[in-house]
Amino acid sequence: MRTKLSAEKMLPRVIEEIQKLKVRALRIVDASGYSLLADIFVIGTVDSVIQLEAVRNRVIEEMEKHGWYLKNPLEPWEGGWLLLDFGDMIFHIMLEELRSFYALDHLIEGREITEEVVPLQNEEKRNV
Repeated sequence: MRTKLSAEKMLPRVIEEIQKLKVRALRIVDASGYSLLADIFVIGTVDSVIQLEAVRNRVIEEMEKHGWYLKNPLEPWEGGWLLLDFGDMIFHIMLEELRSFYALDHLIEGREITEEVVPLQNEEKRNV
């Protein structure tokens, strides 16, 4: 069994991998002291189910490489909402229409982690 990398060290690594796959509108939420489920939530948008599958595979691979194991491996995701539960870190990656419909962003207002902790690529830079 591998030594588990801390959430503070793991988060920038996995965000970098997610950004390589062109996940849009990434929001990272500090839920410590707020949620019993996890300390960190990552929410992002993709354009297709194929992109969703690529994100799923890459996140699982990167997390397992550093001692984080998926707690919900049988969770269905083909419907357009990928939920990856790694214990202290939970990922919600979804298609645009589902993200708009469920409006998770309204639940997290004011709890985002600053860019000093995890540098996010600027949307304009990605389109260049």
